[in-house]
Amino acid sequence: MPLHRKALFLVCVVFGLGCFATGLFASGLDLSPLAVWVSQTGKVSAPLLEKLRLLPAMFVLTGAELLLLSLTFGRRGEQVFAGVRPRNRQSTSLMLLLVLSSTVSLLSLNFEAVHLAYRLRQRAGKSQAENAAVSFGDEYGVIKAVREQTPESAAIFVRTARPLQFLLAYELYPRQFYSYPQRSYPPEWIPASWFVKHRIQWILEISDSDPVQFSLRPRQEGSR
Repeated sequence: MPLHRKALFLVCVVFGLGCFATGLFASGLDLSPLAVWVSQTGKVSAPLLEKLRLLPAMFVLTGAELLLLSLTFGRRGEQVFAGVRPRNRQSTSLMLLLVLSSTVSLLSLNFEAVHLAYRLRQRAGKSQAENAAVSFGDEYGVIKAVREQTPESAAIFVRTARPLQFLLAYELYPRQFYSYPQRSYPPEWIPASWFVKHRIQWILEISDSDPVQFSLRPRQEGSR
């Protein structure tokens, strides 16, 4: 077997076995500490923890694919590498780098595939409201409150550093959501003319660190 084929075969086998073993090992671990470390708030987030629990399946799937790929390099290498004849170590190293970068891309692709399969399984047999609760996690409490307490024609001022405005606008259309350019400004700092210009009747304030903590209230006429 030529050097470049042998190198690619070994890389695929080593990475395949490594990913497969990592997936099997991680499947029995409590990933809560990892969720705390990854989370920006330092707390265990339920949606984040659910995603991290998909990592073992992702590693097992990637490992299996790499091992199958190594068989391709070993048995059908002449067909796969027809016309490819690395002349020096630099060419071989370039091919190895290509395999490594492809492995990283494969991990990302497999994670999305596992995540999609997980969500489809969760959605099966559930109502639209239940599926929304699963999809949005902690943010669903905000969506539910706005949907139940405000009319569809409402114009709502949103104050939060979290990127929720477009999510709210999409899920709660035709309600209109507005944020002041200086997002940290509380309502009492904002000119009343700005609220009047956008015909804002409701004020929604969401904690920057915990979306469960929020306040939804009507805007009093004549106030900011």
